[in-house]
Amino acid sequence: MQEVILALIYLVIGFILSVPYTYLAGGNSDNLLMTAYITPVAALFLFIANAMRGIGQRDGKRPKWGGGVFWVLVAYFCLPILLNGASLLLKKGGQEQVGHYIFEGRYFSLLAVPVLLILYGVVVGGVMSIRQWFSGNATPPSSTPPSGFGPNKTAAISPSEESKTDPGTFQLVSA
Repeated sequence: MQEVILALIYLVIGFILSVPYTYLAGGNSDNLLMTAYITPVAALFLFIANAMRGIGQRDGKRPKWGGGVFWVLVAYFCLPILLNGASLLLKKGGQEQVGHYIFEGRYFSLLAVPVLLILYGVVVGGVMSIRQWFSGNATPPSSTPPSGFGPNKTAAISPSEESKTDPGTFQLVSA
């Protein structure tokens, strides 16, 4: 019973937060239920990102990445609002069909952006792996040891080089 009450409280908070959000995103109440589920989480993420801006601060200076994370999250959660504005500008500019498509897909962008970022990461990671594999096979490993190594493959250090190093470190010297 407690879970049902918490879910209803969450939904009421979501509806309260989503009324101005839905109005700014075009005033269409078709997606009001979707925004009622998203906006409490969005508000929580923005609160956490804003609170984390102070983590890692030194001498009263905030780290550069803290503000960037906050504003990237703000832009992401405001995508339907921004796309509504873009569709209105396109419609006024004579591109009614393009503006209509952007207006219809404004809420879909909240799902499409993370999926596209994940796909981008997978593709770039795969390309980098393939590139590394090809570049690794292009130069075969050498069978001769590099210069400066003795027959037992330990570095030969001359006494003059030994005096330049810190006396508290150990060195391998081949005989």
